[in-house]
Amino acid sequence: MAIQNIIGVSYQSSLVNINLLYDISYDDALTKRPLIVLMHGFGDTRVAVVQAWKERLITNYSVVCLVVDMRGRTTSEGHEDCNGRELYDIYDAIQNALQNYSNRIDETNINIIGYSGGGGNVFKMVCAFPDLFGVACSFFGISDYGYDNPDGWWHTTPARRAQLEDWIGSSPAVLSDNYYIRGGVFFLNNAQYSRCRTYHDLQDAGVPPINSQNVETEITALGYTNWVFDYTDIGDPIRWIHGYPIVANPGEPCIQAEATIFGEINGETYKNPSITNLGSLLIPGNLKTKFFGVWLNNGWNDAGTVDYDIEADKYTIRNNIITLNNDVYVTLEIYNKEPNRFYSVNIDSVNYQFYSDENGTLRIYTQFDANESIEIIIIGLLYIGGIIMPTVVFGEIGGEAIGGDHKDAYISEGLTGNAQPQLNVLWIRGFLTARFIPILRFSLDGHIPTNAIVTSAVLTVILAVNSGGALIVEARNLLTAWGVDPITEGANENPATAGQGTYRRSIDFNGAGGDVVWAGGGNFSANDYDAPEDTFNIGVGDLAGQVYNINIPIMTQAWVANDNNNFGLTLIESSGVNLFNRFHSQEAVLAANRPYLTVNYIIPVPIPTPEPSVSEVKRILNQYKMFERNF
Repeated sequence: MAIQNIIGVSYQSSLVNINLLYDISYDDALTKRPLIVLMHGFGDTRVAVVQAWKERLITNYSVVCLVVDMRGRTTSEGHEDCNGRELYDIYDAIQNALQNYSNRIDETNINIIGYSGGGGNVFKMVCAFPDLFGVACSFFGISDYGYDNPDGWWHTTPARRAQLEDWIGSSPAVLSDNYYIRGGVFFLNNAQYSRCRTYHDLQDAGVPPINSQNVETEITALGYTNWVFDYTDIGDPIRWIHGYPIVANPGEPCIQAEATIFGEINGETYKNPSITNLGSLLIPGNLKTKFFGVWLNNGWNDAGTVDYDIEADKYTIRNNIITLNNDVYVTLEIYNKEPNRFYSVNIDSVNYQFYSDENGTLRIYTQFDANESIEIIIIGLLYIGGIIMPTVVFGEIGGEAIGGDHKDAYISEGLTGNAQPQLNVLWIRGFLTARFIPILRFSLDGHIPTNAIVTSAVLTVILAVNSGGALIVEARNLLTAWGVDPITEGANENPATAGQGTYRRSIDFNGAGGDVVWAGGGNFSANDYDAPEDTFNIGVGDLAGQVYNINIPIMTQAWVANDNNNFGLTLIESSGVNLFNRFHSQEAVLAANRPYLTVNYIIPVPIPTPEPSVSEVKRILNQYKMFERNF
C-alpha cells in the first residue's frame, strides 16, 4: 500500500468563472474504489480534514477520499453563499475527480459525510441531487439556517449571525426566501433514494439537536425507511460530541460510527441509486438528477416542484414560493439525448426548437408567472443538426458589430437634479433607498439571423474600482425602452451622442422628469425588468481589472428573435448593502476594459424529407384505388 495525497487540485465551477480547489487521497495499489466526500464544518476549510483522518479511512476501508473547498474557502475564488449555489461546487468537484481519477473511483459508488455545517451540506445535497449518493451521513448537521423561528440556526446561535448575513445577504427578516432554499429540512420529499444516517448529541450547543429532530419528524411523516437517526445523551457510553474524528484512537466517539457507515458503503445495497421514472420532486433553487435538471432563476431564492415522466419526456414545473420576482426563468436540462441535434419542444401547447450540445444535454429556456405553472414536453428530433457560425462579439473591443446602437448608463436613485458626470465608469450600489444601477444595451439587429439558435451568450464586465464592498449582482432583462433626456442635461455633462452615453443620472420620484427617461414614462421599478437570469459576486478582495462573465442566453435569444424586444439589461445589487463598486463603461479609455457581449449561435438544418421509393408509391396508389372502390 502506498497512499497518495494530492493537495490543491484546481477545477472550474460550471456555474460561474471561478477557480476552486479540492484534495484527493487514495491507495495507488487499488482501483475502482468507493468515493467518500468529506465536508468540513461551517466556517472551516478543507484543511480541517487532516491527513491522518483520511489515511485511517483509506487503510481501514479502502476508499478514495475527496475533500472540497467550496467558493470563498482558503484560496478558492468566489464568495461563500451558505448552502446555496455553492453546493454545486461539491458536484463539480466530484465530476472533475471522476474524469481525472476514473481508474481510482467506482463511479457507481459515490458517498458523502459531513460534520456540523458539512452535515448541513449533506441534508441539502440529498435533496438537490437526490440520486447522486449511495450513502449520506450527517453528524450534528444544520438543517435550517434561519428560516424558522425559533428553530433556525440564525435564531439559536447569535454568534454566527454576522457570518450568516454576510454569506446569505441579510437577516431572515429581510431575505426569508434565501434562508428557506438553503435548509434541507424543507425539501426532504426528495430524500428517499440514498441511505441516510444522522448522528446528534442531545446536549449539542453548537448545532442544537432540533436540527436533526425536525428532519426526523418530516421523514417519519413521509414514511421513508431509508433514514436512520442516532442520538446520544448524558450517561451514554458513546456520545456524538461535536467535532471531527481526527484522533487515531478506537475510543474517539465519532470513529465508533465508521464501521457501520463504511460497511454500507462497501456493500452492494446502496450503490448507484436512481429516481423513479414517474414522480414529483421539489426544486430547492436547483435540482439535478441523472436524467434531468431544473434551475429556477439563478437558484438563489426560488423553490418549486417538478412533476416528471421520464419515458414520456414530460415535465410540469411550478413555483412554490413567490418572491419579489414577477416572472420565473426556468432552465430545464434533459440528459442522454442525441448530441448536436435540434429537438421539437412543446411548451404550454406552443412548439419551439432547442439544440442538444456535444454531450447530449438538451437545454430548454423559458419563463412563466410566479403564481402559475408550465408544461414542457419533448416531442422529438426536429433537425439533424446546425451550421456552427463564427463567434460574434458586440461592443467596443472588436468583433462583427463594432459601434451601432450600443449604450450604457447608470441610474442614481438617491440623487436629484444635476450631478457631475462619471464618463468612464458604471457605478453599482445596493443601498435600498439610494441604489446605483447600471443599464446596458447591445445592438444585435442585422448581425445574427432571426432564426438562429443561441448556444451561449456571455456579458463581460471589468471592475474599475473596488470600494471594499462585497456585492451580489443579478443580471436582469430590461422590459422598457430608455434613453437620455436632452432637456435635463446639465451644463457640466456632455450631451448624449448616438450609440453612446454613460452618465450619472438621477431618477425623479415626483413625476417632474428625470435624466434617465423611459419610453413609457414613469420611474424605474420592478415593472421595468425581468427575474434574474444569472448572478455573480464581487468579492471584498477583488482588484481593479477583475473580469466577470455573466451568462445571459435566454434574454439574448429573445433579442435575436425580435430586435424590438431588445431594451438591454440591468445589473442590480440584490442584497441591499450600502456598499458600492464601479465597472468600466463603454467610454473607458482602454478599449479592452469596455463591456462586451460574446454570442455563439447555430443556424438549424432541417431533417430532409426522403422521396418515396417506387414500391412505396405503388402501395399508396393501391390504397387510393381501394378507397375509391369503397365509395
